[in-house]
This record gives sequence, C-alpha cells and structure tokens, in this order.
Amino acid sequence: MISHLILSPLLFLALSSASLPSKTWEGIEKGVELSKNGQYEDALELFDQIIEQRPRHPAGYFFKAAVLQAKMMDLEDYRWEGHFFALIDTIKELTQSILQANGRDAWAQFYLGGAFGLRAAYQAKLGHWWSGFKDGLRAKVKLEEALRLDPYLWDAYLGLGTYHYWRSRMTKFLRWLPFFSDERERGISELWLAAQKGHFSSTSAKEGLIWIYIEEGEYGKALSLSKELCRAYPAGRSFLWGMASALWGMRDWKGAEGIYRRILDSVEAEELDNHYNAIECRYRIALCLFKRGDYSNCIRECQVIFKYVLEPWVRKRLRERLEKTAQLLALAQRSQGLER
Repeated sequence: MISHLILSPLLFLALSSASLPSKTWEGIEKGVELSKNGQYEDALELFDQIIEQRPRHPAGYFFKAAVLQAKMMDLEDYRWEGHFFALIDTIKELTQSILQANGRDAWAQFYLGGAFGLRAAYQAKLGHWWSGFKDGLRAKVKLEEALRLDPYLWDAYLGLGTYHYWRSRMTKFLRWLPFFSDERERGISELWLAAQKGHFSSTSAKEGLIWIYIEEGEYGKALSLSKELCRAYPAGRSFLWGMASALWGMRDWKGAEGIYRRILDSVEAEELDNHYNAIECRYRIALCLFKRGDYSNCIRECQVIFKYVLEPWVRKRLRERLEKTAQLLALAQRSQGLER
C-alpha cells in the first residue's frame, strides 16, 4: 500500500476534471525546461502544440503565458504584452467554465490562481504596484482554495510563498496595523516546500528564493542557489543575474564583473537586443571597476554606454540609469586626475 504522502501530482491530475495524459504532462515538463534555458521560441512552439491538441484545457495557455512573461522580463522587451494578457483572459474563461461544472476541482483553482499570479508579477515588474497587489491577493485566495481541496498540490506554494514574502516586504511600514503582519518567514518556508516537492515549480521557487536571500542580505545562500541553477541550466540568463547580484552584495567586485560580462556577451548576441540589459551590465561593470580603482576602464565602459542608439521608450525607462552613469563617469574622471 502506497502512502498518500508520496502520491505524485500526476495522480492528482488524473482525479481532476482538468486532467491531462502523461504524454502531455511530459511535454509540459520539457517546455518548462526549455524556457529555463532561455529557449523561449522552442518552448512557445511546444505549448502551441499542446493548445492545438487540447484547446479547452487551461494548461497549454497557462504555461505559454509563463514563457511569454519570462521572455519579456529577460529581454526587457514588452511588445508581446497584448498576447500575454489575452492568454490570462483565456485561462480565466476556461477555468471558470470547469469550476462551474465542478467547484471542487483543485487544479482548475490552481491554474486560475496561477494566472492571477503571473499577471501580478508582470504588473509589479513594470511598477504598477496597486494592480499587482490586487492580482496577488486574487492569486492567494485561489491558491489557498486549491490547497484546501488538495493539500498535496505542492506547486501552489510557489505563488503563496511569493505573495506572503513580498507583500510583507512591501508593506513593512504598515506592520503596526492588524492586517499587515510580517509573514516573510512563512513565505520562505512555502517557497522551500515548492522547491522540494513541486512537480514543475521547483526551479522557479529556487529562483524566487535567490532574490529573497539577496533582499535579506543572505548573499551566501543566494550564491549557492544561483550556482546550482546555473549548473542545471547553463544557457539560462536569469540565474546569472542572481549570481552577479549575490557576488555584488558580498563585495566581490572582480567576481561580479566577470558574471556581468558573461551576461553582456549573451544579451548582445540576441537578435532582439534593445540595449537595455547591455547598459545595465556595463553600468555594473563600470561600478565594479571603480570600486577596484581601475578608473580608466571604468571611464571607457561609461563612454560606451552613451554610444548606444536607443528607442525612445527604452531611453525613458533608462533615464535614471543614464543619469547615474554620467555621475559615475565624472567621478571616475576626477579620481583619475587626482591619481595623476
């Protein structure tokens, strides 16, 4: 007799009206792996095939939306926003249809909560905090319901952990109010549950933990996790950003510079490079050089930044970074002069 504590999520899928055959689930796992390695087009093509095979099932739309979100955030290019929001609307429509027929479908609740969570993260990334907060709260309600119906749906803890940590972090000035307690530790514990037991959320949970540990100043933990994920996904850029930030926090300027150069080489090889990430990398490289007293190369990196030809919307988003680059350039020039 197999203990219910070790039942696979695949079995719970079989019990759900939002069920999938194992072959389709294997395709989903492959698509997630492709996305984590930065192979977005291959992942999108695979999820399009799943949508074509099962147009009334929310899974293909959900994972395609997740890939689109990852692609936009990685490239700092939001031209696919309309398609992303349309996918979220489709997920809502399909899951609500399932729930009308069977309100106790845990996986339908999960997909609906996950869709709200994807949109919340996207809104927060672009600075739309109120919209992001509202969607995050909607996600929390649906994911909690999914877990009430199926306590072993470990993947739901990815969204819940993210919500509990970052809601607490962003509202720390309101903790004197009864509805704004500090749930950061709860969020971290929930993310570790997803990392250790989630079927497809393990990597995303660990990535989320990297940025939480950086936020908390626990750079050694962040570095360890980022190294683990970089080994598992050598072509994925997102984990390199975490590694560079951890090294930066540890004041390892040479190490951080090396990782930022790796990211720079990767983004400049992209066909759709709009120079946003390149400028961010070069600015960080310039700062590392300045910290090490290498003023001449710091000046050179700053000067390269001002040679990029930027689209107006990219320049607008980089306005503060360009101002800081000008300040760093002036400071490095003065420091070089004093050295002489």
